[in-house]
Amino acid sequence: MREMNQKKKWLCCLLIAALSVGSLSACGTGNGSSGSESTPQQESTAAVGEDGLLATPDYMNEADVFPICKETTTYRIAVVESTNIEDYETNYQTGVLKEIGNMEFEFEILPSADLSSKVQLQLASYELPDAYFGLARGGCTTFTTTNALKYSEESGDGQIIALNDFIEAWGTNTKALFEKYAADGLEEMMTSADGNIYYMPGYGPSKINRHANVFWINTGWLEKLGLSMPTTTEELEEVLLAFKNGDPNGNGQADEVPLSGTSSNAGYNIIHYLMSAFTVDNTQNMWLYYDESGTVHFAAAEDNWREGLRYINRLYEQGLIDQALFTQDLSGLKQVATDAEDICGGFSALGLGLVTAGAGDEVNNRYNYCEPVSGQDGTCYSVVAIPVPQSNGTITTACEKPEALFRLMDYMLGEECSTLSRYGKEGENYVAAPEGLESLYGNPATIMVTDSIWMIPQNTMWQNMLPFVNDIHNNGAGYPPEADTASEIKNAAATDSYMATEPDNIIPMSNYTLEESEIVNESTSYITDMVNEGIAKFTVGEWDIDDDSAWQTYLDELEGAGLSDFMECAQAAYNRTLE
Repeated sequence: MREMNQKKKWLCCLLIAALSVGSLSACGTGNGSSGSESTPQQESTAAVGEDGLLATPDYMNEADVFPICKETTTYRIAVVESTNIEDYETNYQTGVLKEIGNMEFEFEILPSADLSSKVQLQLASYELPDAYFGLARGGCTTFTTTNALKYSEESGDGQIIALNDFIEAWGTNTKALFEKYAADGLEEMMTSADGNIYYMPGYGPSKINRHANVFWINTGWLEKLGLSMPTTTEELEEVLLAFKNGDPNGNGQADEVPLSGTSSNAGYNIIHYLMSAFTVDNTQNMWLYYDESGTVHFAAAEDNWREGLRYINRLYEQGLIDQALFTQDLSGLKQVATDAEDICGGFSALGLGLVTAGAGDEVNNRYNYCEPVSGQDGTCYSVVAIPVPQSNGTITTACEKPEALFRLMDYMLGEECSTLSRYGKEGENYVAAPEGLESLYGNPATIMVTDSIWMIPQNTMWQNMLPFVNDIHNNGAGYPPEADTASEIKNAAATDSYMATEPDNIIPMSNYTLEESEIVNESTSYITDMVNEGIAKFTVGEWDIDDDSAWQTYLDELEGAGLSDFMECAQAAYNRTLE
C-alpha cells in the first residue's frame, strides 16, 4: 500500500511541477538540508525490535531521553496564524521545543481566515510540510478521526501516517493519558474505523468546559419575591410567572423578561436547558444516546422530546420566554441580561462572564446558577459536552524522520509543555501554589496564576496551537486574593453541581468509515435544520405540538432528510466501540 501511494504521489507531483512555478521544501535531513517534495517518501528509519516494538533509529535517543535527536534535525512545520502569537520564530515556547528536540523549524504560517482551503490545496497537490500543528484549534476539521481516513496510507490517498506503532514504542505521555482517561474513552475516540490513530490530540477535559447550558437565574428577583430556587419544571413555571407579574425590578413597568436567550448558538439557547428535564439533549453529537441493550436512539424524534416541546410551548404562550429568542443574536442577549433596569430573569451560558463581562459587579451579583430541574417523571439531566480529542498534530508522508517528530508531540502532552502552552513561564506568569491556597473549585491549588496572558497577544507561549492536555493544572489553578474571580468561582460551583446530573449514556462522537461518512455528511445538515425548525415552530405555536398530524409531518420530514440511513451508520459506529 505504501509503494502504491508513493507512486501516486510521484505521478501527481510530476504533473503539478509542470503546472506550477515552485514547490515547498521537504523535510530536512540531519544536517538541515532539504530534499525535493516530488521525491517519494523514504521508508521509516526505525526497524522492528525483538520485542515487537519499533527500534529506536540511530539518529534519535531512546524514549524519555532528551534531547530527542542526537544531531540537530530540521523540520518544516505548518502552524496556524494567531493574533495572540506575535512571532512563532522568536516565541519563548519555540525555543523550548527546539532545545528539547535538538531541532530547527522552518515554519509555514497558514492563514486562519482560509485555513481549511489552504490545507486542502496542499493535500491535493502533495506539497506537504512534515507536520501540521494546531489545525483543530484553528477550526480546521480536515484530520478528524473520521476525515483522516481520506488521507491515510492505509485507506486513503497517502498524505498522513498512522501513529499506532510510534505510540507503542515512544508514547510515554500518550499511553499515560489513554490510561488516565480510559473511562472517558479517549483512545477509542482517537481511533479511526480502520483501527489506526492519525493525530496527536488537543484535549481539554477540564471541568469548566463541560456544561454550556448552565441556567443563570436572577437570585435578586427570587429574594425580592420570597421565592425558593426551583427544582422541578412545575416550580420553575411558577417562578417565571412570578417574575413576569410581580414587578421584581421594582420600576412599576411590565418590562421583565423571565427567560432570555438566543438560538444562534446552542450554548446560549435556554430551550436545551428546559428540554433536559424530559430527555437526553445531546447537542454535541446529533441528539444521539444509547440504551441498556446497546440500541442507539435519536432523542429529537421520540415522545419525550415532544413532551418537552409541549412544556416549552406553554411557557412561551404565557410570555415567559423571550419573544426574541429565535431572532436575536448573542449581542441581543447580552443587552437584555445586563440592562440597567434589571429586566432579565435568567439565561443559559457556559459561563456567567461570557454574557455579563464588562457590566460590573452589580450585574454579576444579580445572577447565580440554578441546578437542572426535574420533569414530572423525575427526569433530570444537564446538557453536557463530553471532552473529545481534536486533531492538533499530524505527521505527513513527506517527513523523512517522523519518529523524532512524534516524540516531540508526545512531549507536548506532558505537564511541562502543556502548562507552558496554557499559562506561560513559571516564575513570571505563574508560581507554585502557596500552602493553603484553593483553586476555583475549592480543592488545594497546584499553581497560582500571577499574570494571565491567556487569549491576549504575547510571545511567550503557543496558546495551545499544538498537541496539549488542558487538565494539567486547570482544575487546580488558583489566583491571588486580590484577583477578581467572583464569576469564575460561580462557574466552578455550577460545574460541580451539573456534573451530578450528566447523562451516562450519551454518545459524544461517532467515528465513521469512509462509506458511512458519505451518508452522514449528506444527511446531517438537513436533519439538524429540521430539528431546529421543529424547535422554533413548535415553541412559538406555528406548528401545533398537540396536533398528531403536525407531529407526524415533522417525523416524516426527518425521515425525508435521511434519518434512517443516518441512524444505521450511527449504530454501526457505536457497535465498533464495543468490539
